[in-house]
Amino acid sequence: MKHRVIKLTKKILPRLIVLPLLFAALLAVTALITVKVMFKPSDLEAVVTNQLQELFKRTVHIEYARLSLTGEIKIKGLKVIEPDAAAQNFIEADYIYAAYRFLPLINKKIEINSLVFVAPKITLLKKKDKTWNLSDIVTAYRSTPKTNRLDKINEAEIKDGTLVIKDQTSARQYALENVNIKLNDFTPGQSATFSVAFFLKNTTPGKYYEGRLYSEGSINLAGFDWEKASVDELKTEISLLNKSARITGKLKNFRHPEIKLKVELQDFNSSEISAFWRSPHNFYAPRTTWEINSVFISTKVAAVSAYIAPLKINARGTFDFSSPAFSYAVNASVPAFNLARLEKSGVGLPVTGAWGIAKGSVSFSGGPNGSSLLNLTLNSYKTSFTYKDLRCQEADFSVLLGENLKRNLLNITKGKFALGKAKLTGLDAKTSLSKELFDINYSGRLNGEPLRGRIAIHAPLTDKKAVDFIGYSSALTYKEAWNFILDFKKLVQRSGKKTAYKSEIAWIRKMKNSVPSGFSSFKLLYKADFFKHEYFDARNFNLSANLKNITGSIEKVKGPVSIKTGSGTFYDVQKTSERDRVFYIVSMPILLVYRMNRMGALKFGYKLKEAAFNSMGGDYMLNSGRVQVKNFFMEGRDFSTYAEGELNFSDETMKLKIYTISSKYYDMGSLPEAMTDSSGKPALAFTIEGKMNKPDINMISPKNSGDIIKAAAKKNVGIDFKRLRSFIGGKQ
Repeated sequence: MKHRVIKLTKKILPRLIVLPLLFAALLAVTALITVKVMFKPSDLEAVVTNQLQELFKRTVHIEYARLSLTGEIKIKGLKVIEPDAAAQNFIEADYIYAAYRFLPLINKKIEINSLVFVAPKITLLKKKDKTWNLSDIVTAYRSTPKTNRLDKINEAEIKDGTLVIKDQTSARQYALENVNIKLNDFTPGQSATFSVAFFLKNTTPGKYYEGRLYSEGSINLAGFDWEKASVDELKTEISLLNKSARITGKLKNFRHPEIKLKVELQDFNSSEISAFWRSPHNFYAPRTTWEINSVFISTKVAAVSAYIAPLKINARGTFDFSSPAFSYAVNASVPAFNLARLEKSGVGLPVTGAWGIAKGSVSFSGGPNGSSLLNLTLNSYKTSFTYKDLRCQEADFSVLLGENLKRNLLNITKGKFALGKAKLTGLDAKTSLSKELFDINYSGRLNGEPLRGRIAIHAPLTDKKAVDFIGYSSALTYKEAWNFILDFKKLVQRSGKKTAYKSEIAWIRKMKNSVPSGFSSFKLLYKADFFKHEYFDARNFNLSANLKNITGSIEKVKGPVSIKTGSGTFYDVQKTSERDRVFYIVSMPILLVYRMNRMGALKFGYKLKEAAFNSMGGDYMLNSGRVQVKNFFMEGRDFSTYAEGELNFSDETMKLKIYTISSKYYDMGSLPEAMTDSSGKPALAFTIEGKMNKPDINMISPKNSGDIIKAAAKKNVGIDFKRLRSFIGGKQ
């Protein structure tokens, strides 16, 4: 019995399935025959035109309407006329396929329930009164929802269309091509599924891109009651610039939208998004997921919050759409995280080996005139990293950047820094930056020796920077300090070639190419308890300078330079002078005495190898490539000397007058008058003139050497010792 039932079911079931299909086909054929019998082509065109005019509330023109073999009405050359004569047609389409309901045919009526637009061009127009050209269609439906023709359409589709959005208030226009839209089971008062797809394209030179957007979901227009309208189960895929993004979420209340979205972004490099935005710095952004909530707190202003994983960034802000170019203000905060995590996750950083705990926040805004940083704070602890040749270990950083550089701070405490051979420890640095002033206060130990200073740079963002630098070192080695300056310059300098100056003399060539640029003035006041150069050392070393027109050329530099030291020693004078041309010129008086002593012209009873001195100082004036030696003196234990004159670095010539005197009387008999001063002590005086690489030396009378040198030593040099004492706490 059971077997017979199964066998009978197998025979009957296929027939039961086929019967509805046969009935539907028979109904379609019947409807097709009915339409052909009841409506002539001209009548059909009139009926279709009338229904489309009722639907769009505008004048409609068609070339013709014909029945297709499938029973659809094929409409060619549709034009829906926009009432505004200055505007384009609302809709233009090569073809439309319209399906109709079967039952109304009994009453000799055609009722369209499905429309398919083929390659249409649809213009959405925002008028000068800020209303859209769809408003009258929506208003008409609200007044007669049950009898409105729109209520009879349950399916609509656009194939390969163009959507033009025009704004008469701003004369802006946007166009989307290859638009495909499908709406199924549509009723204005109920939910209906939809899908949207179109291509994204920009042909602007330098900003070219192509892409595609596909979106689907469920929409409920709630009878065009916008406050109740909603979109659910939204799924969107965007492919652009060889990257993709996925968006899911929902939306409710079309009048004051409430939006919840989840956005998944692929990782990307800054170079890959240059068509949208050119970053001044290269960076890498990892794969992220954004959870976004947005509520329109007014008609044109949205409050937005977002959470970005895995970075754990929280952001809040407002977006104002009251103008065509919208404006925004956003605040984002980042909880404590290890900098090593950023590097491991692939975030592009300007440093390597980053480690340390950091947290911060940022506020920024933007609008028609561009974007600006309102506020940025960043604190990091026990931070280590490598930047070019700079190595940092376990330092604490505190950063504050304010709007338009009004208030900007960078503080550094603790930690160890290494740049080249320089080791900086115990650093305590406080900086502030504005458009008017970049101020740096620092203290610490450089290669184990205490130092401190203050650097004030006025107009720091211009090529007319004015620098005021005051500093102190317990001990300062010239070579270490100079190498540190060169390494620091290399660390911060921008790429680009500077004009190279030539000279046959190596030290002049080096000096000319060392002159920086971009400074209107440079003031220096510095003290070192002990200063060591490879050629000499000095205690209580003081240096002052006030230079102007520092534009990369020594010929343009102007201003005074002064030096004053305590006791010290020039090392191995003869050998050093043979190695260094600058030192050769400076040590010329000592060398002459040394040679005469060696040849027997002078006999002092000792060998001259090192020149010890009790004090040394001088004033110099730089002017258009010339250095005027106004008052150079050295009070030596064995010799004292004085020099005045000029060094011309433009044509590499010199003209100096030099006086020397021995500290001891000659005990080997009398000396010629030309080799003693008025006191009878051995003395020399001479001039040095001509080319620096081969000057001429001429002897002159040394009679007043002693008096001239004493007067020079008593003369005050141009150094503000009072300011120095105040800065270093009373030290002389």
